[in-house]
Order: sequence, then structure tokens, then C-alpha cells
Amino acid sequence: MATIVVVDDDQLVCEHLQERLGSDQDLRCVGIAHDSDAARAVVRQERPDLIMLDIVGFSSPIDLAAELVRLSPRSRVVIC
Repeated sequence: MATIVVVDDDQLVCEHLQERLGSDQDLRCVGIAHDSDAARAVVRQERPDLIMLDIVGFSSPIDLAAELVRLSPRSRVVIC
């Protein structure tokens, strides 16, 4: 089962994705984050297989993606 963290500044988007991902037996959403600090914390704690990162709402999304991968080197980032 693949684990996923959703990072999006829109709370409703995060909740919707968490719900949709939860309905798939091969995926498990282990956390959501609405800002960079929360993203760092949840990725550091959960070490997910995949990080879904929305580029809108973050000042430097590419830098954030790189930092999240440094925190969890086995994680892969999908930038939306």
C-alpha cells in the first residue's frame, strides 16, 4: 500500500483528496498540510511514498519540494 501526503493551501481540496484517496485499497493518505511548516512536519513524521504538492499558494514550491525530499529521501513528489 502506497502512502501519500497532500500539501495544498486550500483546506477543502486537501479534505476532498484525502477522502478520494481513502477509497482506494492500494493508497492511504497519511496526512494533509495547508502550509510549508505543516508540510515539513507531516513529511518528517510520516515519510510517505508520495507527496502531492500544489504549486499555487506557496512562494517557492520547487524549493519546498526539494526540502521535503531531503526530509524523506525515499518520497517522490508530484507537483500539481
